[in-house]
Amino acid sequence: MRVAVRVLAVVAALFAAAVVAAAMLLPRLADRPEVRTRIEAAVHEATGREISYESIRAGLLPPSIDVIRPALAGGKAGPVPAVEADRISLRLALLPLLARSVVIESLRIEGARAVVVREPAASPAPSSSAARPSPDASAPSSASAQSPAATPPAPGAGALGVRAIDVDRGGIRIEDRTVSPPVVLALSDVEAHARATSPEEPVRFDATMQIESGGSIAVQGTATTGGEIDAAATLDGVDAKPFAGYLAGGAGRTERRTLAGRLGGTVRASGPAATPAKIDAKLRLEDAAVELDGVGLRGVLSVSADLSSADGALGGPFEIDAIDADLSYGSVFRKPPGTPATVRGTLRARPGGGFDVDDLHVRIKNFDAHGAARSAPGAQLALAAPPFDLAGWQALLPAIGGRDLTGRLGLDLRGSALDSAPAVTFAATGRDIDARALGEKISGPLRFDARFAAPLASGRPFTDVVSGTVDFVLGPGSFQGVSMLRDTIQRSGPVVEAAVAAGRAFGGRDVQRMYDDRFERIAGSVKVGSGFARFDPVEAVYRDYRVDLRGSVRLSDRALDARGAIVFADAKGAGAMRGQTLPISRIGGSLDRPQVELSPADIAAVVASASGSAIERRLGPVLDRLRESSGGAKSPLGALENLLQGRKRN
Repeated sequence: MRVAVRVLAVVAALFAAAVVAAAMLLPRLADRPEVRTRIEAAVHEATGREISYESIRAGLLPPSIDVIRPALAGGKAGPVPAVEADRISLRLALLPLLARSVVIESLRIEGARAVVVREPAASPAPSSSAARPSPDASAPSSASAQSPAATPPAPGAGALGVRAIDVDRGGIRIEDRTVSPPVVLALSDVEAHARATSPEEPVRFDATMQIESGGSIAVQGTATTGGEIDAAATLDGVDAKPFAGYLAGGAGRTERRTLAGRLGGTVRASGPAATPAKIDAKLRLEDAAVELDGVGLRGVLSVSADLSSADGALGGPFEIDAIDADLSYGSVFRKPPGTPATVRGTLRARPGGGFDVDDLHVRIKNFDAHGAARSAPGAQLALAAPPFDLAGWQALLPAIGGRDLTGRLGLDLRGSALDSAPAVTFAATGRDIDARALGEKISGPLRFDARFAAPLASGRPFTDVVSGTVDFVLGPGSFQGVSMLRDTIQRSGPVVEAAVAAGRAFGGRDVQRMYDDRFERIAGSVKVGSGFARFDPVEAVYRDYRVDLRGSVRLSDRALDARGAIVFADAKGAGAMRGQTLPISRIGGSLDRPQVELSPADIAAVVASASGSAIERRLGPVLDRLRESSGGAKSPLGALENLLQGRKRN
């Protein structure tokens, strides 16, 4: 017995001496040149990249390895290392080694810095059974992506497991070069922790990080060795500006696209890490300043989605709420905060890229449209809204100058982005709309059917790029204080004015009673394009005459440029002008205040043709005396002209 005890004592002493010797010699052996060469070769074999480090320190009690200032070459990321750290400390569990198993008690990474680059997809290279694909610099190697859990051993090898991983004072720079300009996101103060209780249980992890441009992100969840995750990310005050590149128009595009604001909310994902089977997002963009192809947003925007995988692609309901935002489209439309504005639908991602939106529902105030959408390539949008009441819409349409709106309007909207030329087409039907929306001096019920088209990203005013047709009927109504007939008579010169005055004096019909600014009907067809509304013709019907016009209105300032004729009714109400047609040389001015121009020859012809009227019969004797005293003029018109010219000379 004593011999056995002595033998055990000797063995124990020898084992202790061996441990002490190993503890003294191992640190020296670990940093020898031949060991460094083997480590560098092994890393290159595993990752395809070069590794460097300042030194390695090894310990036996407990078994440990410390790597000082390691750096993994950057590859496509450029001269900056893809991954580097101040120190990597690895501690092994002692007892599992006796069973030929390696269990990493803890893996601690201090001061880690990583660069992740996403490059545009390259054309696939010809495959070769002898060629070995090089790792992509935009993703970590398979060796570095292992979760802290058991890894199935190779035949004849022991098991490998990791119980804890900690990252302190980390930093990550992410560059997405698939968009132009590239999106760059810098993360700092990264603190991450992962714990595995057993090889069979999922790994629990959590991480926090600051975004250098503003805001923070916190992540927590579980992961399995099979690549399944269940994780939630919480965003707090994340600056949206670094993501503006995702809205950029790309090379050669000149339209303005901006993004700013603070993003907050949660995103939860579950399923395979590379292709989650379910995503639940609730996000809120505050202090937003977004501009996209002429559409502007200021204020608060909320987005929610509940997406799950179907046929290899995500899909499900979503909602965008802009009730607390100021929305605008150029100078045409502006929705103030507080007015309802929502978009809802069912998103269906296409396996080959892009997405469709079914059951699309767009609501702005009481505009309530339904339809569908399709993303690029060949993006399309279709919306139809039944007629809705226009009361109160003047607050959303700056172009009408705050004038009250009444009536009902129905819309059929379609947009497309074929051949990289985004455009929208829409059909509108209006009934009983108050024409004061067109100008403060115009009134009356308006009925119209319109078909328009306009590019969405021209960078030019909407009135310069819109095109289409409008068929309309307005009336009964009035041009407040505006009488085309009065302006015509007053601009016709002394001859016509004298005839009108003489007609009144000798019992003829008073033409001035036709100066009324009220009309029975104005109707026509208008073609819109290149900044103008062209009409051929437009007919304005008054009580005793009508006006036929052909010309255009410039949309930017409502300037008129037209020609036509005033056609008097063949009825007693037309007085001396009964059955006559007075050509209009030009109508200038504006839509609110037209200015009529007549040629002297046209005026003379009209007055001469009226010689058989009641006015001339009453003035016959007087005109004969005028003719005798005015140089023998051959007509009453000539007599009046000679007389007036003689008075003018005197």
